[in-house]
Amino acid sequence: MGGSIGIHLYNAATLTERAYIPSDSWILCVAFSPDGLTLATGSNDKTVRLWDVADGRLLQTFAGHTGKVNCVAFSPDGLTLATGSNDKTVRLWDVVDGRLLHTFAGHTGKVNCVVFSLDGLTLASGSDDKTVRLWDVVDGRLLRAITGHTNGITCVAFSPDGRTLAAGSNDKTVRLWDVADGRLLRALTGHTNGITCVAFSPDGRTLASGSDDKTVRLWDVADGRLMRALEGHAKGFNRFFFSADGGLLQALEDYTHGVSSVAFAPDGRTLASGSGDKTVRLWGVADGRLLQALEDYSHWVLCVAFAPDGRTLASGSGDKTVRLWDVADGRLLQTFEGHTDQVNSVAFAPDGRTLASGSDDGTIRLWGATDDRVLETEVYPWITEIVRSVAFAPDGRTLASGYWDGNTRLWNAANGDLLHIIESRSNGVFCVAFSPDSSRLASGTTENTICLWDVADGRLLQTLESQSDFVISVAFAPDGRTLASGSNDGIIRLWDAHDGRLLQTLEGHTEGVSSLAFSPDSDTLVSGAYNSTIRLWNVADGRLLRTLEGHVGGVDSVAFSPDGRTLASGSGDGTIRLWGVPVAAEP
Repeated sequence: MGGSIGIHLYNAATLTERAYIPSDSWILCVAFSPDGLTLATGSNDKTVRLWDVADGRLLQTFAGHTGKVNCVAFSPDGLTLATGSNDKTVRLWDVVDGRLLHTFAGHTGKVNCVVFSLDGLTLASGSDDKTVRLWDVVDGRLLRAITGHTNGITCVAFSPDGRTLAAGSNDKTVRLWDVADGRLLRALTGHTNGITCVAFSPDGRTLASGSDDKTVRLWDVADGRLMRALEGHAKGFNRFFFSADGGLLQALEDYTHGVSSVAFAPDGRTLASGSGDKTVRLWGVADGRLLQALEDYSHWVLCVAFAPDGRTLASGSGDKTVRLWDVADGRLLQTFEGHTDQVNSVAFAPDGRTLASGSDDGTIRLWGATDDRVLETEVYPWITEIVRSVAFAPDGRTLASGYWDGNTRLWNAANGDLLHIIESRSNGVFCVAFSPDSSRLASGTTENTICLWDVADGRLLQTLESQSDFVISVAFAPDGRTLASGSNDGIIRLWDAHDGRLLQTLEGHTEGVSSLAFSPDSDTLVSGAYNSTIRLWNVADGRLLRTLEGHVGGVDSVAFSPDGRTLASGSGDGTIRLWGVPVAAEP
């Protein structure tokens, strides 16, 4: 934490100070590198410094600005640092050797914020001159100057797909802009004081804005609708963010106990929340009533997950333990000890008998969730990347995890042994799915590709490259012959799962296809999309059979009943709907 003479580094779980780095000038801004090993600081002495997080050593000093440095940001690959200053310029630096790569001049007021796009090719900067400027990171060209705000720009954020830019201003509004042509898409009004921070959810459908009016507002990006205003905080917001999996919105403010994790029960009726007040709370979704308060922790509760039957809740904490709770009466059933640092993630196997937990100690541990077995198997202890997706193989023997570093790892689900590290050229893996016979794994990536892998030896079998946007959903047909992929551009593609031929392109959704499922007989494909619609398709010829409408929020999940006669859908509108599967095609 900056803002004083020196930098204080804290343990996020215990809030105890880990290190103090002295400074001879006021620190105005800080940013961690993507791997968490380096800290950048901007100061009122007009310099930028890079520090080694582990031991506090000064690695580099960047000098060149002629005014206070107000903002710093690392590129997604961690190789470039952007800085903004009172001198009205933005500068790009080579992190490795300290060279000045570019100086962006054009703002007529001090620069308050800088942010890279997810692909690292574009930089956005916001200024007191009421403009946002977009710069080409490679050649330093000004791509566009965006005007429209009536007061200084305080914060900027790119949507995950890089197409939309959100900007917050002291004019009390948030504006959404089209990155390609600079058009104003919509102005979000409602805050009664200046905007201090903005963040997109990982799926790009929701925008959160924080303000000095002490509220957080959640907005529907598609139509600009205010979804919810969260009130009750005693202070304005400095910064907040969505977790990688979209399940967490965390607000960071001084001396408060934030909610660090939330999860819905499988039936959608109960919500669990873990908090810095050292409790887990169970809430009725329909009426918001507090059902249970589970209070047996001495540290932050960082993650929660329901068992497949919805009867048991698992939670992980900063006290290094994993706990199992009875959802009906709130009783503590089991405490698992073995991790040597905070527990960040928990997940049940499909049969509910095994629980996996991931920790800051660099391990994943497997526990017996229905008995007293403790399978404390340490695996791959130096993983530091974010896990985007996990999937158990249908035979229950293998666990796959997709990481933001572009790699996929395969684990032995019985004992936790690392089977393979599957390296790809992508920046991130969005989704993974096993074939019905558990022999192949499909992964969808940020490089707009699907990779097919041999589970036995980790070999890349094929790369499918016809997508024009991120691949955010994949599913194998039960007969193993067809692979379906859904893209962020709303297009579904059907592939021959054996030779990789493109069989069909299904168009109709107007927003990203977030979920896919085949009927038990493999003849019908159902797709759910961010535009709140569900579509049923004939797999053989690609015909649209039916469009199901009724949800008022994006459809996040779809599933057929075992007999194929009923379809279930879950949505961001807080509902689960059951549909009779129609057999006739739409006219």
